[in-house]
Amino acid sequence: MPSSIAASRRSLHCRCQGGAEGMTIVKSAPARKGFGNPINSVRRCLVAGFGLLVLTLIAVVAGSTYMVKQYQADSAEMAEKADTALLLQGTESHVGTAGLMLQRYALDGDPIWIHEIISAADAATNNMATVRAREKIADNSEALARLDQLDATGNGLRSSLEQVVAQRAAGDGAGALATLDTMVVPFLQYRENLRAAAENELSEVATLQADADRSGELAFWLLVTSGVVGLVLGGAVSVLVGRSILRPLSSLEATANKVSSGDMTARAAVSGPAELSKLGGALNHMMATVEERTEELRLSNEELRERNRQLLEARAQAASDALTGLLNHRKFHQKIREVIDEAAQTNEAVSLVMIDVDNFKHVNDSLGHLKGDEVLRELSSTIAETAGQDSAYRYGGDEFAVLLPDSSHEDAVGVARRLLDAVSHTIDAEKITISLGVAAYPEMASTAEELIYRADMALNWAKSSGKNRVGDWHALISRKDGEMPMVAEGAIDAGVVGG
Repeated sequence: MPSSIAASRRSLHCRCQGGAEGMTIVKSAPARKGFGNPINSVRRCLVAGFGLLVLTLIAVVAGSTYMVKQYQADSAEMAEKADTALLLQGTESHVGTAGLMLQRYALDGDPIWIHEIISAADAATNNMATVRAREKIADNSEALARLDQLDATGNGLRSSLEQVVAQRAAGDGAGALATLDTMVVPFLQYRENLRAAAENELSEVATLQADADRSGELAFWLLVTSGVVGLVLGGAVSVLVGRSILRPLSSLEATANKVSSGDMTARAAVSGPAELSKLGGALNHMMATVEERTEELRLSNEELRERNRQLLEARAQAASDALTGLLNHRKFHQKIREVIDEAAQTNEAVSLVMIDVDNFKHVNDSLGHLKGDEVLRELSSTIAETAGQDSAYRYGGDEFAVLLPDSSHEDAVGVARRLLDAVSHTIDAEKITISLGVAAYPEMASTAEELIYRADMALNWAKSSGKNRVGDWHALISRKDGEMPMVAEGAIDAGVVGG
């Protein structure tokens, strides 16, 4: 659709240019014929010259009206595409959260995860239902076909999710893990398809923005062309007519000059011969219409800029965690892949610190979830102040991550110890402590997923060794007599590692 819109506008632009060339030909022909009869020549020049001027203004009004309507249509479509993109991004985020929580539940069987799993899955389902309703109203058969494929995969994953929950609730942990393992490939493909669908919507938003910009530029040149043509015609007719019509023509010429310089409030004096008086009135009516359409175009442009601003704000919010203000789980996985890819090219080190709040369930159970949220916010502030706002992420639930590009393993251990010390002096509620796990690339991992896995294993070692301490992957390896644990098949799921 955006390409057809651009083609229509180019066609309109070509027709307008062809009309301008036509005015030059029609204007010059009577001038050559009329030397034998000056009076008749003047009459013909008046009729031809001012007639073409009116036609030019009509074309400008028609073009401006078309541009305003097209601008409004582009704005409405862009808003729909932007909203659809946000819904798809939200769905992808909810699906990722549901996958993370489902893996944790399958591993530890803690029923506290069930509510969060169902809530995230329901939110994703509701988002997709809203997207489907929008595309059905728009009668977009291609989009509906893509949604059918997404929904088919999503419904299958939802059924598998409910099966895992049922198996784990019945005490069949091995069966739950086996079912979870079968979900890995469709789960990854489903999230990738959601991201691709959102990116497709955003690319269409950018295309519509470019089309809207071209509409504004074309409307400007239509107005400039009308002013120039009016000036040329006014000057030519003034030379050929007598003094009785010189003043009205001068008024028309002055009006055309003002319009060409951008003064859309300029009006011609309605005086002189009846023909010129009528023409002046018609010109004023045309200019009033052009002024009205130009104002509509300006208001539409302001509305479009405001929607762009809202879209940029929505993108920023989509990368932030609503509770803590830190960068969220989705942004973490995007960033760690970018950092690892760059480090692979530059041979730089990348370190990761995984953080988990010790006994956080006890805080929620004894002090309430509101107090638990307050503790998470305080902890987030401490992590951001110690490690840097751009390095701190909320990984999910009571887990956080600190990503340190161009940092060695020793640097990461130092940061982890400072975090441990900072939390012990700043978080007072129920003597909150944290456990941390440290790993580094490429020393301990070759991919982003493996780096997350190593850091998470170090974190688990810290928690199992007494909590309130830093888990070092080197220390974990030394306790196993130098034998590096292998990554079990299915243990890494799109960067979601069981804790």
